[in-house]
Amino acid sequence: MNNLAEFGIATVSRQTGISAHRLRAWERRHPSLLVGRSDTGRRRYSEADIFRLRSIKHLIDDGYKISELATLSQDELSALGSQEELHTPLSESRPSIDSSKLKILLCGEAIPSTLITKLNDNMQLNLAARLRSFSQISEATESEHFDIAVLQIETINASALHSLRELYQSQRVESVFVVFHYGLRELVEELRNFDFKLWRAPLNSAELYQAISQLATPEAEQDEEIDSSGMAPIHIFNPSQLNKLSNVSTAIDCECPKHIAELIQSLCAFESYSQQCENRDTEDAILHHRIYLQTAHARHTMEKMLQQVIEAENIKL
Repeated sequence: MNNLAEFGIATVSRQTGISAHRLRAWERRHPSLLVGRSDTGRRRYSEADIFRLRSIKHLIDDGYKISELATLSQDELSALGSQEELHTPLSESRPSIDSSKLKILLCGEAIPSTLITKLNDNMQLNLAARLRSFSQISEATESEHFDIAVLQIETINASALHSLRELYQSQRVESVFVVFHYGLRELVEELRNFDFKLWRAPLNSAELYQAISQLATPEAEQDEEIDSSGMAPIHIFNPSQLNKLSNVSTAIDCECPKHIAELIQSLCAFESYSQQCENRDTEDAILHHRIYLQTAHARHTMEKMLQQVIEAENIKL
């Protein structure tokens, strides 16, 4: 990378018309789009990176999918597009302000008006489409790409899971918030594996708006940030199992099961405490909800690690 021609993600977003949120999402799905990092971990783009991204943006606007373009070289991208348009000097590239906003799709008849008002008032967001029925999603995303979709679904069943899986595979929406009333645990967990953000109804407009608006901050490097929206991950182990594991001994005298189980027990206790903590006002409620959910994610991470230790040590529960 040319160290004399490095740009931050906010500058790249303005130069290419691609939202910072979408740039991050593309990198997570397509390692070939990864760029260099500064000593502090911030993304640093070269002019070549920007030209390539502008080429990709141009081709996506013409109907290509990012999955079809991510691994192509600049020469291959240029061969697909207009040479004259793709090679406009950076100083002359002026995408409209709206092009770098997060495009949002809302789907559901009961989306609160307070949420709609907040989204419309946010200068970094573009409320691009509203649908009444989830059955309209496929048609709406066929010719248009969205950064965020907020979907209201009564029940997460096999049919809904199939449609949501197709939406994920289409790569026409970068982040999907699903608000639901009912759902089988295994189906809900599968959606988490697709990186869907899940919210149990009734919808808290303030919390959902905060989660969406955080994605619209172009300067923030949020990839490694724990998802603090929606529902806490399910518990993999029950209290009885954790108590047994905290007292287990293994053939090689490994203390990991004991220590990890004790850590999970402590996280479970704090998770419960933070969920029940009394709140003074709306902002305080949001803060404690984030503490609760981030604790739950930490607990879930340690539970997954404990599963690996149990398998390695051949521990029977």
